[in-house]
Amino acid sequence: MTLIVGMANADIGFLVGDTLLTPLLEIKGNRAGIVNGEFHGLKIQILNDQVAIAFSSSNAADIALSIIADVRRTLQSNSQTDVCAKVLENYQQSLNSSGSEKPDCDFLVLQLDANGNRLAHITADGVRNCERAHIGDATQYRKMTELRKPYEPPSERYVQQPDGSFRIEKMNDSKGQIEFIEISNALEELVQQRNKQVGAIAGNIIRVCDAWPSGKLEYLQVGEATVFPHNKVKKRLAEAEKEGIYLKVSGDKLDGDWLYIVVVPSKAGVRASEYANYMSKVERELRAAGDDNVLLVPALED
Repeated sequence: MTLIVGMANADIGFLVGDTLLTPLLEIKGNRAGIVNGEFHGLKIQILNDQVAIAFSSSNAADIALSIIADVRRTLQSNSQTDVCAKVLENYQQSLNSSGSEKPDCDFLVLQLDANGNRLAHITADGVRNCERAHIGDATQYRKMTELRKPYEPPSERYVQQPDGSFRIEKMNDSKGQIEFIEISNALEELVQQRNKQVGAIAGNIIRVCDAWPSGKLEYLQVGEATVFPHNKVKKRLAEAEKEGIYLKVSGDKLDGDWLYIVVVPSKAGVRASEYANYMSKVERELRAAGDDNVLLVPALED
């Protein structure tokens, strides 16, 4: 099946989704997929800097992609094309020309223009404009919302300059940016549970957003790419609670080429220094991921 979540308002426009196509192919009796027996596809397509279309389908991914490809060709020849109307027209034509097995498709259309960010949900019944919407498996959507956790952004970020050095900038994430990150993280956690309804190769879900600073729609590799190692450590320490390790990040400091991340207990009666071996393990993981010159410093909670 599929799960794709979208949002559009004056603050942000984004689509986040999985890639799994296996159920469709199982229904049609096709061979096993090449990725652990599964097939995957890009279910969020960026047509240009201002338009992206996502689809879900239980039986006709090929038709949905054909509809999107036709809209892209039309948009290239006529930039004033009503994208939502064209998607609906093409889908209704496919329904009318199909045999006994009707294509079951839903679409989300995200558009950026002078009037702001817009999101539309398109079904066989028509076009519905909305601020938030999801398509695909309703049960998996409920599971995703249960996995969603509050995101606490760091107060600063480290922005690499053309000469390779880093500059500290104040972080001021908007409500929309925080919602984008929370949903991305929750969906990523959902696909990592490896159920048969949603999935992504190595957990790499699809994220499309009006990116900063370009203001154009782009594919984002990770939701926290601009916040450097700080958030990676926060996420790793949150995961460690399952192992009985109670630590959290309380702050950080950039001193020359080194980033010092201060770690304090997240539970009464615990000393951060008791987990020195675990903090060393996290430092090694950061270095393996390319984040050199990062040290975790144990401290007491004020």
